[in-house]
Amino acid sequence: MNKKLLKILCSIALVAIIAACAITPLFTQAEMVEIEKATDCDLTYQGFDARFDSFIWQHEGLLTSDSSSKYILKSNGWAQWSTTDHLAFGYKKIAFNYSKKAQITAETTMTYWDGSTINAGAGIMFRSGLEADDPTIMLHFRPGSVMVTYRSTKGKDSSQGKTILMPTASLYPVTFKIVLVKGQMKATCYYKIADNPYSEFATVPFNYGSEIYAGISAYSQDPNFMATAKFSSFSYLVEAPEGYTVEGGDTSSTPSEEEKIELPEDLPVMENVLLRETFTDGSMTEKNEDKQNDITNPIWKSVPASVMDGIDIQLNESQTNRYIYEYIKDYASYYAGDQHWTDYKTSYDVMFTKEYSEQEANEFTAYLRVTDIAQYGFQYYFVSVKLLPVDNKVKITLGLSDAYHFLTSELNTYVVEVEEAFADDKAMDIIDKWQNLTVETFDNVITVYWNGKQVIKYTDEDAYMKTEGCIGFGSNGAAVKVDNITVTKLDDILGGDWDNSIAGSWNEDKPEYLDRFESIGAAH
Repeated sequence: MNKKLLKILCSIALVAIIAACAITPLFTQAEMVEIEKATDCDLTYQGFDARFDSFIWQHEGLLTSDSSSKYILKSNGWAQWSTTDHLAFGYKKIAFNYSKKAQITAETTMTYWDGSTINAGAGIMFRSGLEADDPTIMLHFRPGSVMVTYRSTKGKDSSQGKTILMPTASLYPVTFKIVLVKGQMKATCYYKIADNPYSEFATVPFNYGSEIYAGISAYSQDPNFMATAKFSSFSYLVEAPEGYTVEGGDTSSTPSEEEKIELPEDLPVMENVLLRETFTDGSMTEKNEDKQNDITNPIWKSVPASVMDGIDIQLNESQTNRYIYEYIKDYASYYAGDQHWTDYKTSYDVMFTKEYSEQEANEFTAYLRVTDIAQYGFQYYFVSVKLLPVDNKVKITLGLSDAYHFLTSELNTYVVEVEEAFADDKAMDIIDKWQNLTVETFDNVITVYWNGKQVIKYTDEDAYMKTEGCIGFGSNGAAVKVDNITVTKLDDILGGDWDNSIAGSWNEDKPEYLDRFESIGAAH
């Protein structure tokens, strides 16, 4: 065989190998199976009334059909907005009590809309319940724009997720679609004009339970005009990977591919490590039977307790690591460890993702020296890392939350901010990249490091300083991943733990006469 032919054959073989690698997935994903499907299903009408200013705006609404339209929805309501909605809603109640990775896909095609004001709207809606202040998502057309509005948490003010200005009067029929994945407190919205491909519009936060109310919605923002929206179809599909489970129900015989994955156990830790959480076992609450280890498999508690239902521990694409993903929850926090810990260093790996929303707080918080005292509740130091996308900055704040300041504050708030700084990093430069936050609590000094650089050092000389407690972390309106939480004991060669117990005499050893009294008491 001559060299030229050999070179050609080698090139062909190389191309074939590259092509094979390109079409061969790194790992197989479990096949999705259909759980429930409905097309042009019957919808139930629900009208929402709410108070505006100093008067009651009486909402009138109606859900009907005729020979040309499957659904005709009429409304003179205000909007999906504020802390309570005021609109017309035609819905289908869908069970969503399945294991993680189940998903709902709902679609509707709107053929006509005659809102009389520029702010009138109609489209598709998901709700977690049928009260006016429940979490909700509405993707809708207005006369001059397409937008998504949402309320991520019950009773919270609504937010405007995204708006594109464009004339919509000539764009019907328009099809709206929302996809919701179990275990992820968010939903992805799409729309398409006529037979064109779908455009992914926005991903917004959505806290839900085991039931979803999906359907069509409309409002006019004119109490004297009944706006009309016509829809030719509404359909939904519920599916899940093979081996899905039903809460309170039967379990299919075959576990899913993700459930089969077993990551290596955490490596042994040094003697001075108090806690090491890598989320390897995929849980923050389950005990590991006879292998239970409170250091590398801690049991976490949450505030409020209900956020435990929405924990999203994810597996990376290469299936080598797990981490917790907090997606725009309101003040969700978790804590673990011993309330008598004193001097320690806590490290968190944190990643703010590109799914952030400029309308949200975008805040990750580390909690230090946390105590839960019956008559006072939670008290702690906190270090807040806040992403400021508009200013392209990263703001870091140290503060204190305690009963004394709560009882004496005219603002009636627990939180006292004591010092703040800005990181050298630009907010947009750290998106989708792991960062490190480390906090040392030693005696009455709190030192904060961001990516290894000291940004805050504070000496607390207040009489109500915090001198001991466990650790925690949480988020507020942030799209943030958290991993590798490590708590390391810091040796205090002078005062030990005794100086913390008396909140003073930081550089003095425990008096010997106290040891003698303790030994005498123990003897008796």
